[in-house]
Order: sequence, then structure tokens, then C-alpha cells
Amino acid sequence: AMAAIKMAFTLSLAMGFIGLCYCRRTFYVGEEAGWVPHPRRSYNAWAGDRRFQINDELVFRYEKGKDSVLVVDGDDYERCNRDNPIKVMRNGDSRFRLSRSGSFYFISGRDQNCETGQKFVLVVLADRRRKTPPPAISPSPAHAAPSKSPAHSPSPAHAAPSRSPDHAPSPAHAAPSRSPAHSPSPASAAPSRSPAHSPSPAAKSPTVLSPSPSP
Repeated sequence: AMAAIKMAFTLSLAMGFIGLCYCRRTFYVGEEAGWVPHPRRSYNAWAGDRRFQINDELVFRYEKGKDSVLVVDGDDYERCNRDNPIKVMRNGDSRFRLSRSGSFYFISGRDQNCETGQKFVLVVLADRRRKTPPPAISPSPAHAAPSKSPAHSPSPAHAAPSRSPDHAPSPAHAAPSRSPAHSPSPASAAPSRSPAHSPSPAAKSPTVLSPSPSP
């Protein structure tokens, strides 16, 4: 049982590796005719019939010492300019790997051969198997942070009390005022020195009795 599990695990790893690898395909430029001047069929027509992918390989076959292959940019391709090649191949069995997506330009390195049609351009498709990061997604209004707009401002029921007359505390909850209604009554006030409470003259001075006349 353990051996079967190990074999299944190894097989799954191998299948995953095969799915991730970029398989190389080989294309022979010009097919049987090879890389020659005055081609019977234009090389651009040959390239247009095929779909090239990253890691594909081109093979140029020609007579060594009598021709060569130059990889150039778009401007030099249009003018058949051989003075500034990106790469030069001249061994008679030249191989070139398409290492990226985009356009590649090829011309012959021999004088006048480019002008007679020994040139072509091809386009390598973008590799859609490579995972690219998803575009940044801005949060929708439902998930956005709460704004300070009036729509999200607290309602009057939860707002801090303002000092406007509408929100002023009612007399029942107001702080006690010093109005006459709450001032101490005369009965509870400190005793005054009114005549009602002052001692009478009888209490202040003793009565002097004069002696009555004897008989």
C-alpha cells in the first residue's frame, strides 16, 4: 500500500512538472528550400502560416561561408541595413531560440540578398500560461471606509447636545437657579432684628416705685 501511494505521488509530481514546462518546437525556415535568395515563396508568407510561442526554435540551413543570418531591429529590417545587427549567425546550420514574446526581424548578411526577398519578420505570441497578478481592484462603496459626508454623520439622537434653543435642557433638568421661587423663605432665613423681636421697654428698665405718703 505504501509503495502504491509513493508511486502515485511521484506520478502526480511528474505530471505537474510537465504541465509547467515550456515545450520547445523546431521550425525549419523555408522548409526544404532552406535559407536562400530569391525564395520561391516569401519567407513572410511562410512565417504568417505559423503560430510561434516562447521557447520555439528556428533552424536556418544555407551554405556556410556564402551566406549568414542577421537578427536586426525594425528600422534596419525595412532598410536592409546590415551594419548594426543584434546577432550574427554564419555556421550554415544556425539555430535561434525565441526567448520572448513580440516581434523578431531576420535578414541575410550577404550583399543584395535582403533586397531580393531573403528577409522576414515573425511575431511570438504572449505566453498565457504564466500567471500574472490580477489588476488592483478599488474597494466598492459598500466596503469603503466610512466617509465624513452628512449621509454618515450621526443622527441628532446620537449627536452631542448643541447649545441651540431646540436642544437646551428643559427646566425640569436644568441646574437649580437662584430665582425667588427657590430662595429661602423669611421663616427659614436668619432672625432679623425687627421691633417684633426686640425687648420691650419694660424688660430693659426696672420699674421704680415711689413711697406712698404716710397717714
